[in-house]
Amino acid sequence: MSLRSPVASVDPERATVTLEGGEIHHADVIIGSDGIHSKTVHAIDETLQVAKSSRTAYRFMVPTDKAMRDETTRDFLQSFDWSDILTILFDKTGDRNLVMYPCRGGTLINVATFTEADSDNEELGDAWNNPVSVDDLVKVMDGFPEGPVSLARLGEDIKHWASGSRDCPRTFVRERLVLIGDAAHPMPPTWTAGAGTGIEDAAALGVLLDENTTANQVQERLALYNKVRYERGVTIKYASENVSEEQVKISKRKLEELCPGASIPEDMAKYLWTEDVISRCRLLL
Repeated sequence: MSLRSPVASVDPERATVTLEGGEIHHADVIIGSDGIHSKTVHAIDETLQVAKSSRTAYRFMVPTDKAMRDETTRDFLQSFDWSDILTILFDKTGDRNLVMYPCRGGTLINVATFTEADSDNEELGDAWNNPVSVDDLVKVMDGFPEGPVSLARLGEDIKHWASGSRDCPRTFVRERLVLIGDAAHPMPPTWTAGAGTGIEDAAALGVLLDENTTANQVQERLALYNKVRYERGVTIKYASENVSEEQVKISKRKLEELCPGASIPEDMAKYLWTEDVISRCRLLL
């Protein structure tokens, strides 16, 4: 095991990983799970580069009992069924949105608000954990209804995510290399789908590369992985980019280029939450 060792290059055909220190690792399969700044994706498409996103996110948590002790926030939460669904709200202009959903059995509320990227924050890069004060968060939410703003005033562990953007490669597999998670399909948290889609990727590999898989079967199994995961991963990625009419057009065009015949789902919640990737992979086998 080599920890804190940056990867210099990957050879999908020989299934080798070369570290920056010159150390070479051999394997039957390489799983590229190295995020939006992936080195492994360049073994499939070396032209893909991370660009600054036009959107930025502010994320925070609010304990439910704390929210219910505040009259304005309580009235806001009790005005709709927030306790077991993903909720998306927009500001008065319709240009900015807020996403919220319950965690830990409803005892915690996770919230993210999205707005146009601020040129003043360019020095923050695309880190996801830049600390933000409550006052700064409330300023960002100017123009939202009082209910979401009152929720923001109670925010804890507030972070600014100056997210980056990168397109998907034309395949998630090459020889003995397979990409999962943000290495394959980096997406903004518009639908809070990044982690879930990555978990689906891992679950698919868990079925397709089980303990009975031989080295000679690896490439065949990875081809099945690409069959079951590529269109779905790319679809969720570009659906998550849809934040304006112009972006919708761009996303549809990019999705069609990579997956002819595919389209952005009209009901994203249904598309995201009704997938049974384990059964799908077992059926393929």
